[in-house]
Amino acid sequence: MLKPFNTFYVIYFFDHGVGHKEPAQGFWDFISAWNFLHIESLNGIISLAFVSLIVLIYFSGVVRLFNRSNQISKMRVSLISLALFLLIFVLEGPIDYYAEEMFFIHMIQHLTLMIVIAPILLTVNAMPFFIWGTPKFLRSFIAKPFAGNSSTKRVLSLVTRPRYSLILYIANLYFWHIPYFYNLTLY
Repeated sequence: MLKPFNTFYVIYFFDHGVGHKEPAQGFWDFISAWNFLHIESLNGIISLAFVSLIVLIYFSGVVRLFNRSNQISKMRVSLISLALFLLIFVLEGPIDYYAEEMFFIHMIQHLTLMIVIAPILLTVNAMPFFIWGTPKFLRSFIAKPFAGNSSTKRVLSLVTRPRYSLILYIANLYFWHIPYFYNLTLY
């Protein structure tokens, strides 16, 4: 029998640490079943370390650029920070915790990455913050392909134009959902 929506029953069972599983009775049960520090797999540890490194590099770059110039847009920094917060929430938060079991949450995860986070990072040009966040000996090596009129910069400028990026996005979306290629990623 279906329960009313206001009770927010979730067809998923949670282990509350005492060896038995019970259904979530509300939104808070749904959210609190996820524990940020309870990482059970090597993939989770690697993912958390990688995302943490990205955030550390970004904030180092923000500090370095603010020390060099006070003309950096606070809106730009805020939007990049929002995108990084969403990245952590989607890849390490409750959404990732439930994405493996619930398809609609899996799709929320993917669409947030592709439709919200990526366009924000491209629109506000987050790359200088990340380049300035790296150690000095790496900075020139990383920045060189993007400097001046380099071929890398021209290609990136071309593929990030809406006309081409939309085509690449759709091709990627269709390619990813061809069963043969999708199944290759699982092994």
